[in-house]
Amino acid sequence: MLAHPTPAQAFAQRAQRQAVYFAAHPVWQAWRVTGATLWTTAPTLDSAGLLLAAQIHKVAAWVLDRAFANAPQDVGLWTVLGPAVSAAWRQWRTLARLSVAPTPTQTLRLSPGAQGALQALLAWDPVLNQQAPASPEAALVAVCQGLAVVPAQNPTTTTAPSVRLHVLTDQDTLLTLASHYLGNPELWPTIRALNQLRAPYISPRLWDQYGPPVAAFELTNAASANPFVAAPVVTAGATTVTLPGVPGPLANPGTVIVLEQWTSTGRQQEAHAIQSYEPDTFVATLTEAVTNSYGVGALMSLNLNPAQLTTQVLAPGQTIQIPLSGQPTSAQLTDPQDPLGTDLYVDAQGFLALTETGDVMTATGVQNLAGALTRRLDSALGSLPLHPTTYGSGLPGMVGQPMIGSHILSGYVRTALLQDPRVTSVPTVTVQQQGTTWVIVAHCLVRSVPSPIPVTTTFIQAS
Repeated sequence: MLAHPTPAQAFAQRAQRQAVYFAAHPVWQAWRVTGATLWTTAPTLDSAGLLLAAQIHKVAAWVLDRAFANAPQDVGLWTVLGPAVSAAWRQWRTLARLSVAPTPTQTLRLSPGAQGALQALLAWDPVLNQQAPASPEAALVAVCQGLAVVPAQNPTTTTAPSVRLHVLTDQDTLLTLASHYLGNPELWPTIRALNQLRAPYISPRLWDQYGPPVAAFELTNAASANPFVAAPVVTAGATTVTLPGVPGPLANPGTVIVLEQWTSTGRQQEAHAIQSYEPDTFVATLTEAVTNSYGVGALMSLNLNPAQLTTQVLAPGQTIQIPLSGQPTSAQLTDPQDPLGTDLYVDAQGFLALTETGDVMTATGVQNLAGALTRRLDSALGSLPLHPTTYGSGLPGMVGQPMIGSHILSGYVRTALLQDPRVTSVPTVTVQQQGTTWVIVAHCLVRSVPSPIPVTTTFIQAS
């Protein structure tokens, strides 16, 4: 009678095959060196360098997805690595939107050949499988080989404004601080920029303070754990933890493990740095023992080395800097890394959405602007008390009225959209009536975006 391998033995054999395929892949070898270079230099990069790094990480996630999805079926490599690679790209996308170091000293550059390869990759639509480059893998290798970190030619110099200090409480938000000290809640971005904060800005959670997680797990019983989805429970005094599916480069020494669980006495949490990591078995050795026990349902996250973060989240009890009066108004504030803004994501029904880790989902860039412009068109003038004459449109009360033609509605659309300081012009507006339904599509030209952004809204004529 043949003996069947135990789950532990079968998993070890599978992990070994995955590691061999993973380590020998030429795209990964090139990306491993480039990724290490980008992570090391991130705290010193200027805004242009961070944006370029984010672009490189974006296309790398696409190419690695393609390369590892074609792995042998008995390996199933992407089942393990896909979430980790995608999480690394999301982390870089977040990092590229944040404020740069006060005095950036370096930037990223690509050779002409690498620049062409990057543009070809950016033109590739992996969802529709429309490929501009003949070989995405070869194009990514060209980008990796053509990367150079050079001193910034014109490093940004800033003079710190005069500030006052405030000790945070668990009731403080940037809005309340701006309202109390600056007399206008809309000036909260000045406080964010001064303190180099990232969302959620103020939080008692270590999960938030150590940055968006590279990988996150929910703890469960080891006997019933799916090693690609959950991690086993962590007991007090443990010096090792299991990070299923995390490749070695994402768990370098200094990377932080955050444990969190709610108990009858409140939130129980702690953070420990990784001393060493064995990617074949996915076991991380911590620099110190775990203080508490974390059972089924607890959360564990793999977070970046704090030294690599250029922004912070403050906790109650810490001190925050508040600028003195004379700061610019919100309309004058510009963020070169996030020119179109970031806000809470709202779906078509007007509801908020949650991420896989339970946080409120955000929208940024074109997605955020398109949603904001649609809501502006859908809102009646005067519906926002602080902006009774500048926010909203006349469409809700005018659609379907007698003698109101499409050319008049187009004028209302342009008037409303041009109130947004990010919109430079509205070259085309299309108004179509389908029975009692009116569909309006406007194309907006926006600063820092080369192509027009479509904004669509629908009104149902009142009976």
